Amino acid sequence: MARGVLGAAFSLLLLASITQGLQQDVDILHYEKMEAVVGENVTLPCIIQSSPSLTIVSVEWRKNKSGNTKLAVYSPNLGLWKVWPNVTMQNVPNGSYLHLHDVETWDSGFYICEIATFPLGAIRSETELKIKDEVKLLCDAESIVEVPPGENVTISCTAFPADHYKWTKNNTLVSESESLELWLVTEAHSGIYTLTVNTGNKSVHKRFSITVLTATTSLRTDLMTAPPQSNVTEEGLITSLTTRRPNIDGNETKNESMGGNPVVTPTPNTGNTTVVIEDGDFGGLQSDVLLALIIVPILLLIVLVGILYRRKIKRERMALPPPFKPPPPPIKYTAARRHDIYTGPLPTSRCNSVIEPKDMKQMFLDI
Repeated sequence: MARGVLGAAFSLLLLASITQGLQQDVDILHYEKMEAVVGENVTLPCIIQSSPSLTIVSVEWRKNKSGNTKLAVYSPNLGLWKVWPNVTMQNVPNGSYLHLHDVETWDSGFYICEIATFPLGAIRSETELKIKDEVKLLCDAESIVEVPPGENVTISCTAFPADHYKWTKNNTLVSESESLELWLVTEAHSGIYTLTVNTGNKSVHKRFSITVLTATTSLRTDLMTAPPQSNVTEEGLITSLTTRRPNIDGNETKNESMGGNPVVTPTPNTGNTTVVIEDGDFGGLQSDVLLALIIVPILLLIVLVGILYRRKIKRERMALPPPFKPPPPPIKYTAARRHDIYTGPLPTSRCNSVIEPKDMKQMFLDI
């Protein structure tokens, strides 16, 4: 009995040594190490390349070196037996592919592929898989940055996980750190800056637009964005504006006149900025033009209303009856004819008792 057991053990050892010797000529396509990000799909190959005459008896996938977690087993005669729900096993004539869907961090580990063949026996490959968290990029600045000339700009970003940072402008390397730092900026610093974060087999990009304001643009921006506590006083043609900018150190006094060039005078750091604008005659001219544009339309409107009202009064008067009695119709006069002329004596008194003589001769005859 003991001799039989020893003989069987010796035969197994001899077969194992022969098998290991044969396996030295077998090449298996697989990854020794592989990295992925949470949520991706991963494919692990296990393909025999150099011995096409081998017959595959079964293919088994396990996780961890101890082999205590079995994932899937395939046999050409018995079919597929799958243990894990998120794995898919694709079998080909000379090997197998293991597909992992929507991987998580706990999918990290060692994956062992073991192919039972005839006549070589078992052939094994091992792949180390590392699953990283999804890249999260956090920055302390917005995508659009506007800054006055002469100041400093610092943009800091942090990625989880991250292996390498790179800041570029127009495909030119600017920095290889987590922060972009620009000192005493000028108009030449304006442009698009791109941050590239590499995390193994994945890259994350973020762009920043930096604009360096000119003196005129900076002054207009400060006036338009004055905080509620700003004090604005106007006396004559001079306007004084005092604001507080808590995020910018230093004190600047700017005197700007419409007829000359602006003058900037730096003073010790107090955190206050005072801007004095002298309008000169230009401000008075603007006020006169604005006043004329307001008064002229009002006057034209008043004249138009007066004309319309006068027309209305005339129409109402024409509709009323005439205020006086019209004259009688004219009498028609005709020329007197001879037979219509009275030739008799005319009365000389009211009683018509005395008839005057026709002529003086007749009067004397009567006497």
